[in-house]
Amino acid sequence: MSIMKTILAEPGILLMPGSLIVSWYLMQSALMSLTISSGAWLRNIATFYWVWAIKNTFINSRPDAGVLSFGCIVLSCVWNFIQGGDALPSRNGALIGSVLVVLNFLVPFFMVGKGLFLNFGKTMHNTSRRFKKSVLHAKVFWLYCAFSIIFWQICVAIVYYTF
Repeated sequence: MSIMKTILAEPGILLMPGSLIVSWYLMQSALMSLTISSGAWLRNIATFYWVWAIKNTFINSRPDAGVLSFGCIVLSCVWNFIQGGDALPSRNGALIGSVLVVLNFLVPFFMVGKGLFLNFGKTMHNTSRRFKKSVLHAKVFWLYCAFSIIFWQICVAIVYYTF
């Protein structure tokens, strides 16, 4: 199958990096406009990924821990709104949720251990088989996980120091 056909058949190949690019942009925009401590950027990012995790879990029948981790951030927004405040994440909800997100993205690396680096081809093949997707999808998935770990660690630091 050609790369273009693979991408059209598996939209996650574009959705994973695309969503991260938008997430980095939202964070950077909040930093540049000095609105980083409001948390609106984090609420928007977490809500998108939470809906994606719900879709994976209930529509695709593939359990996704993002329902819980991103849900912590979204729930803290809802809780603040119910309490009469803005629909922004609380410090504790954002911190706990962001740490859980980092841990979620670390899980695949712990599952394969050194195999990811020692036998890259086999890991990609096994990942594509497990997800019933192409090897290209598997490669994008692993890069997505790695860059998500970096992104969400930065989120943890921002929440800890500015909220």
